[in-house]
Amino acid sequence: MFAKFAKIMASGLIAVTVISGFALSQLASAIGAITTEDISNQLGERPEKNPGPEIGAPINILLIGSDTRKGQGSGYGGNSQFSHQLSDTNILVHIAGDREWATAVSIPRDTAIQMPDCQKSNGSISSGYYGRFNEAFSRGGAACVVKTLEQETGIFIDHFMIVDFKGFINVVDAVGGVEVCLTNAVNDKKSKLNLPKGISTVSGKQALAFVRARGTLGDGSDLSRIRRQQDFLASLVKKVTSAGTLFNPVKVLNIVEAVAGSLTTNPELGSLDGMKQLAFNLQNLKPSTVRFITAPFATDPTNRARVIFTSKTQELWSSLREDKEWPKPPTKDWNGNFLTVEPNSVYVSVLNATSTNGLASKKANELSAEGFRIVKTDNAPTELGTSTAVWSTKKNLNKARTIAVALGLGEVKTLPKKTKVPSGIVIIVGDDWPSTYENLIIKQKASSSLYGPSEGRTADETDCSPA
Repeated sequence: MFAKFAKIMASGLIAVTVISGFALSQLASAIGAITTEDISNQLGERPEKNPGPEIGAPINILLIGSDTRKGQGSGYGGNSQFSHQLSDTNILVHIAGDREWATAVSIPRDTAIQMPDCQKSNGSISSGYYGRFNEAFSRGGAACVVKTLEQETGIFIDHFMIVDFKGFINVVDAVGGVEVCLTNAVNDKKSKLNLPKGISTVSGKQALAFVRARGTLGDGSDLSRIRRQQDFLASLVKKVTSAGTLFNPVKVLNIVEAVAGSLTTNPELGSLDGMKQLAFNLQNLKPSTVRFITAPFATDPTNRARVIFTSKTQELWSSLREDKEWPKPPTKDWNGNFLTVEPNSVYVSVLNATSTNGLASKKANELSAEGFRIVKTDNAPTELGTSTAVWSTKKNLNKARTIAVALGLGEVKTLPKKTKVPSGIVIIVGDDWPSTYENLIIKQKASSSLYGPSEGRTADETDCSPA
């Protein structure tokens, strides 16, 4: 029986190896269709690259969505409609050095910013001026966009990727469509977007209309469109991670083949090793660890059709330069799960297991100052021990996690069924009571608004886009 099982396993392993080898060969061929562009000589003086934590350096990738109509076929408008090629979408993706989280920052296209002098690929110089961020692409291609963003943020950009309309459509189709959600039904004759209220799975062309439509969705602004783009990308992240795409060479091949002919990158990324390394660096990310945020903005006082960065934007750039999440992430428990219950929703009984009289009342007052609700103070029964601990009924385990983490404990103990506790949660005060309490940040449900919450939202927090 064991021999038969071993033969089956060996056959399966050989089959996987052959398939993976074939996929790798095909992947190398597909990557050959990617256009690469070396812009290093056009960037001039650059920010210092953050070495990152010991486990590895962070990676910053600039995603540029081009609105070029050249070679896109019918249905996207002609080149005569546009005097210049602009970057329709600009997203800075920061992958943390420990590869456990990522932040994708959307840059509003109408952000007023001081443009640097940009060297074009032919060697000529486009003089800098104060203008809209999305004009950088027409001034000097990817090099000018990268230089402009590096100058503004002080963040070293490791790679860039330019994707046009066709590439976007092909990727969506390659993953089998993506779920989107709308607050109301939409029938836009101009973009041909026709979707019902609620959840729909859109194919490539529908997806392009969904992320690009302005006049019929939201308030028609670029800012509300960014919110919709983030919702879409979050859904795409959930689709890719749940399908195990990054662990499947055949699925990776399908995506690369779909986008290769419409993708332009720097040479380091546009190679077999570069793409393999990127997939490897993304494999630990989960929807709950990928945050989408719009760079904080305010209306430009000199021109209400534009926006400007704020002091909070500078906080964001500073955090990413230091490879830190912004805003500071919610507190996790000993199992890596976020705390979701505020202290003022946690009712506890504080019981003294020491020989010091009045200690339960003293610690109860301290816990009350931290926001916890005190139901009772008393002496502890011997069966619950003499060490500092949190005991809870099964019904209150989630609430009990909040106070256990505040006390620096690594568990919540389950109360015996026959134990009668008015609060459902018991705090045992032992001689090992902590001298300070942990600072807690409770995970909040992302607020829904036209432009999305100012602090952004993770890929597992998306809701229906305003329509």
